[in-house]
Amino acid sequence: MTTQSTTCGSLFTDAAGDDSYSLEGQSLAAPGSSPQLDILSGRVFLSADGQTLRSIITVKNLSTAIPTPGGENDYQMVFTHDGTQYFTQLAVEPGGLVNAYDGQLVKVSLENKYLQEHVVTGTITLGPNGTAEVDAPISDFPGIAAGQALLQPSGATYVREGVTNGPLEPLDSAGPTYNALLGACAA
Repeated sequence: MTTQSTTCGSLFTDAAGDDSYSLEGQSLAAPGSSPQLDILSGRVFLSADGQTLRSIITVKNLSTAIPTPGGENDYQMVFTHDGTQYFTQLAVEPGGLVNAYDGQLVKVSLENKYLQEHVVTGTITLGPNGTAEVDAPISDFPGIAAGQALLQPSGATYVREGVTNGPLEPLDSAGPTYNALLGACAA
């Protein structure tokens, strides 16, 4: 249960080498062999001017390599505010093209549905302890402001099956450990 909050520190950490890529019970990559999708930690905080919500997932060794037979790598941060689940998503496409989104996570029947509501800014830092960062206007998240808590932030990495609109297959996840008390922090 997440009860403690932190403003600028890691909201969760995760052991290295625990990524696992399988589809319908068939292993597609040996555990620990996708370091570009192996979560180490995550942070969510406000920019210095308080206008941008930054979410950063740090992975073991970020590259633009997409495991076969995938079509893109996805890095998602999910958190709750005032009963609504929000997410940020960074997608690395073939050739290293980066797309980023934010929106709401809703339950549709028995599945979670990520409703991509806004195109936002995403950047990646390649290499060991590489990062997938999404910078979204705070106005994309109604009611969220400095000093408020984002509850149960957690991160996950996925590979999208196929090139377009295939399902997301999970590789790694981490959190929740701490709630995010929103304040301005250094990236």
